[in-house]
Amino acid sequence: MISDSELEARRRLAIEMILESESLTDDLQDDEAEILLDWGLAQVEAYALATQDTADKEEARLVLDQGVKTVRRVVRFINDLVAERIDLGDGEMVEELLRLVSMVRELPNLQAIASEEEEEEEILLKEEEDIERQAPGLEPISGDRDW
Repeated sequence: MISDSELEARRRLAIEMILESESLTDDLQDDEAEILLDWGLAQVEAYALATQDTADKEEARLVLDQGVKTVRRVVRFINDLVAERIDLGDGEMVEELLRLVSMVRELPNLQAIASEEEEEEEILLKEEEDIERQAPGLEPISGDRDW
C-alpha cells in the first residue's frame, strides 16, 4: 500500500488530466458542464483510489492514463449527445443511450470502492471504542495531532 501523500498526488494528477481537456464540455451550458465534470472527476478519483495497492509508479500511471481516457471518452460522448439530441430520432437516441451504457460499464464500481472505505472507517471506530472501554478517559493517538 502506498502513502497517503502518494495517493493524493495520483488523485491530483487524475483530476488535472481531466481539467486540462477544456473542449470536453464545449457544447454544454455552464451548469450542465459543471454537473458532468463533477461526475467525471469522481470517476477519475476512483481510478486513483484503485491504485492504492500499486506501489509501482509506472503501473499506477498506466491505470490512471487508461481510466482518464475512458472517462474523457464518456464525457465527450455525453457532450456530443446533448448537442445532437434535437437532430436524433427516437430510435437513434435509444441506440446512442445504449452505447453510453456500454461505455459506462468500463468505469470502476464507485459503490464498491466507497463500501471498502466505509468498512475501514467502521473498523477504526470499533478499535477506538475498544480502547475507550479498556482505558476510559484516554483518547486514541491519531496522526492528526500537533505535538
